[in-house]
Amino acid sequence: MLAVGTTRFNFAVALAMAALNFTDPDARTMILVMAPAGLLLQMFVAGEPWKRAEAPLG
Repeated sequence: MLAVGTTRFNFAVALAMAALNFTDPDARTMILVMAPAGLLLQMFVAGEPWKRAEAPLG
């Protein structure tokens, strides 16, 4: 779960750095496309969606 939280923070930092340092809008577009894909991949590998579904009751 820590990796997923770190990924969200790094996404924001990467987008801010791209906005400040690159004039090419393709750099920001690539970050906007790849960051959510990476987050979904991390959630899939970690099994996070299935852990919540299998939580014991009580």
